[in-house]
Order: sequence, then structure tokens, then C-alpha cells
Amino acid sequence: MKYEIPQMLKQGSGAVGRLGDPRVVGEAIAWLCADAASFVTGHAMAADGGRVAR
Repeated sequence: MKYEIPQMLKQGSGAVGRLGDPRVVGEAIAWLCADAASFVTGHAMAADGGRVAR
């Protein structure tokens, strides 16, 4: 079954102005699991292209 993406989402409603894909969310998860994020605790990261910030 093929789904149609609503026009509002195609334009990107976040601050970056484009849709994300699973890869960018995966990169955020990989960073949280890496040593570079070892000092980060108890943080809810929104990987939404700035939509929450608007």
C-alpha cells in the first residue's frame, strides 16, 4: 500500500525546512551512545528538525 505525504510535511514545517529521514534520527541515537556524549545525562533530545522550537 502506498501512502501520500501531506503537503505541509513535504515542505518541512521545522526550522530546517525539510523532512528528516531515519538516518538522521539514527545519527542522534549513535551520538548519545558514543563516548562523546558521556557527560550527557537525563536529557530528552528532540530530533525533529526544529519543529518543537517553533
